[in-house]
Amino acid sequence: MYSRSFDNMYILGDYINYFSLEGVPWLVLAWVSMYASRSLATLIHEIGHLIPTLFFTHGPVSINVGERPFYKNIIGRCEFHISFKSPLIGYVSFQEQRLCLTRKVSILLAGPILSLLTVIIVPVIISECALFIWLEVLLAGFFCSNLLCFLRSVLPFYLRATEACPKGVPSDSLQIIKLLNEGARMKKS
Repeated sequence: MYSRSFDNMYILGDYINYFSLEGVPWLVLAWVSMYASRSLATLIHEIGHLIPTLFFTHGPVSINVGERPFYKNIIGRCEFHISFKSPLIGYVSFQEQRLCLTRKVSILLAGPILSLLTVIIVPVIISECALFIWLEVLLAGFFCSNLLCFLRSVLPFYLRATEACPKGVPSDSLQIIKLLNEGARMKKS
């Protein structure tokens, strides 16, 4: 393998054959990074939902990542509950208020949009910045976590069942479809 080194640190531009014996540690690091960054990807996605929720609602807003949180913090009217147990589970909750259809859909769209922005920005950082290879590999795992989070939210299906939702949690796009169908039925009546 040809590699450039700078003070014994590998930098961008090196070619790694991930399917060789030499590439196995980097491949393992990417998988570990993807697994470890799932909570962060879910948090980023839920912050996307949080931003319009703060604009459209009054009262406390709770952002939840994972089940049975071990970390709780209150910042302003936002209460954060974060856990590494079941890191793919996340939601933003607030007191039920009369929100118009447009605002409800905006809140639901904001999570996938922030996940998509992350999916766009991370490869740009990887390709445009001279990074150490280990950092590049960690960012590749983070990119994959965000891509999976984005895909789980835009594909219309029920996600894994939880204690709170034994049938499964509807994805963001499935919730939007249901809201639009309800809106269409209400207009007809």
